[in-house]
Amino acid sequence: MKILVPVDGSGYSLRAAKYAAELAEAFGDATVDFLHVIVYEPNFMDSSVTMERAGEKIAREALDDAKREFAKYSKIEPGSMIETGSSAANQVCEIAERDGYDQIVMGTKGKSNMERFLVGSVSNRILLHAPCTCTLVR
Repeated sequence: MKILVPVDGSGYSLRAAKYAAELAEAFGDATVDFLHVIVYEPNFMDSSVTMERAGEKIAREALDDAKREFAKYSKIEPGSMIETGSSAANQVCEIAERDGYDQIVMGTKGKSNMERFLVGSVSNRILLHAPCTCTLVR
């Protein structure tokens, strides 16, 4: 089983990391990858090197926190990746399809209140468009 865990640094992401660890252990031969999507809005954000580095720092912290939480419950060594795009939900779905993931495990809520206000919740959009099974963790 191949499991993708999108994370944003929220407490819900950490709960998803724990659930993914338990799921992976139950399957035994699972692979788990954590994903953080840096969302760049060209109309609203400065595309300077400083903003890019800040986004990467936040992404690394979110991934490191998720991997630490995962390690409390599983001996499997998870992978991690940072992607960029204008929509976190679209990126997650594209990666899940492109890389053949069997399941997406994610928190029900994240840090992005602005995106939820503008276009609906990220997790809801992933549920509607994902090419594989999705599990939402509270």
